[in-house]
Amino acid sequence: MAVDYLSALNSKGSGLNITQIVDSLVEAEVAPKRNLISNSQSKTELRISELATLKSNLDVFQKSTDSFDLSSAFAISNSNSAAITVKKIDNQKLENFEATLNINALATRQTLVYSGYSAADTDLGDVDLSIAFGTVSSNTFTADADRSSLAVSLTSTNLTGLADELSKLDGVSAQVVKVSDGNYTLVVNSESGSGNALSITGHASINTSDYSSVQQVAAQDASFEYNGLTITRESNTVNDLIDGVSLELSAVTDSDVLISGVFDQANMMDAVKQFIQDYESLRKYLTAATLRGSSVAEPGLFADDVNIRSILKQLSSVMRAPISGFTNSQIYLAEMGVYTNRDGSLSLDETTFKNFFSTNAVALKALDANKISADNPNLSVSVSNINTQKPGVFQFTYDAATQTAKLDQTPLTSTVSGDDTIFTSGAEGFDRFSIKVKTGSIPVSSQINVGISLKQKVSSLLTSFLDKGGDIDKRSTQFSEDLGEAEASLTSLDDQQEIIRQRYVEQFTAMEQVVTKLKSTSEYITTIMKAWNKEDN
Repeated sequence: MAVDYLSALNSKGSGLNITQIVDSLVEAEVAPKRNLISNSQSKTELRISELATLKSNLDVFQKSTDSFDLSSAFAISNSNSAAITVKKIDNQKLENFEATLNINALATRQTLVYSGYSAADTDLGDVDLSIAFGTVSSNTFTADADRSSLAVSLTSTNLTGLADELSKLDGVSAQVVKVSDGNYTLVVNSESGSGNALSITGHASINTSDYSSVQQVAAQDASFEYNGLTITRESNTVNDLIDGVSLELSAVTDSDVLISGVFDQANMMDAVKQFIQDYESLRKYLTAATLRGSSVAEPGLFADDVNIRSILKQLSSVMRAPISGFTNSQIYLAEMGVYTNRDGSLSLDETTFKNFFSTNAVALKALDANKISADNPNLSVSVSNINTQKPGVFQFTYDAATQTAKLDQTPLTSTVSGDDTIFTSGAEGFDRFSIKVKTGSIPVSSQINVGISLKQKVSSLLTSFLDKGGDIDKRSTQFSEDLGEAEASLTSLDDQQEIIRQRYVEQFTAMEQVVTKLKSTSEYITTIMKAWNKEDN
């Protein structure tokens, strides 16, 4: 119990325990404020902890979204994988295919060998070489008129130095090979393809005037039959034969190789189901965290946080929004059998999905792969920032007379770069959009597709939440500031408490002074009255 020194020192005062009364009054005035700040502080600390859980849930769903890949449902069969490797390279271009191939010859690099050197560092003196590209037939080189010759000029170089310099040239590689002790050879290779053969002149011991003596392997094109049609390519990697697929030729065959690719309905449906399941896991968490509360349920920690509630709202909006730019009409998830229920949850109707797959399987690629293309092969369309790009189907038109182009009705700006013309737009949603075309091959019109997949939209949205400066980071900063303000408020309240205490002490001291004076006056009056009574007696 507190010692009431004030009352002890002033024994003729009120007799009340002033210290105890002051403590009670101070506590009554300060405690509600302290409790309010402490409760707010505790709630903020819980929110900071819950924010980490929210971030973890968003991060898990983003990883799931980024790994969502319907091309995994594209099954490839190959009757001779030792001779041909079939790979998927562009999910958006994948379509069912079936083909036969018979490989007659593989593409090879030209190999030129210059022998007779005693050491890798054999001195060659000054070297001035000219390297031309073309074809070799019957020991005769024919230069490619469309390719410029390359030059190598070195002072006091050796064999290894020359090999290093040759390897720096586009289309050329070279190395010094030790054949045996005191016997070294300079090996020079071209790129594969008959049109990439080399002719080297300008040095007595390094030249190709006689291919029969220096050419070990001739440059050759790959030759194969595709569905009965004979086709040649410079490389054994063929990316331009089957849309979305790369063929790697590795051996000559003596019979047809059967290859095919087809979207598997069951695997594709499983992939979509998994995506929905992952989304539902996040949606349920966000719904509970932002629950308003009722007579039967406690409110979530973010029930009154409009920023966190906005995350759920934005995600739900993306999942309900139509997908544009893939076909001439918008694509809705409901068409695929992905329905939004009354409580906001998603579910997959398998019958609707199967019907959609059977008639329009290609449109399902709008879920996981962007489509940036033109129906005219001369046009190359690119978008450097898909997050700001407006999706849709647009019409490119060009007026040769005025040399002006439009995208729908919006004028495009043209820039000539070498043999190419590049068209760009300053319109909103097209600031990172461009169309590149050979200046002499600009079409009068072409349809441009800019399709942004559901996967891209969701991933971009999640990134905006999670990135530094994003919604989660902003809330974390705000919560930290709130904690700092709470600490400052508690410190300020401690200071205020002392001021309040001092005020009450001063007030009660003044009261005690008054009471003491009144008591003294009372005692004086009583003494006088007693004296008067004695005189009367």
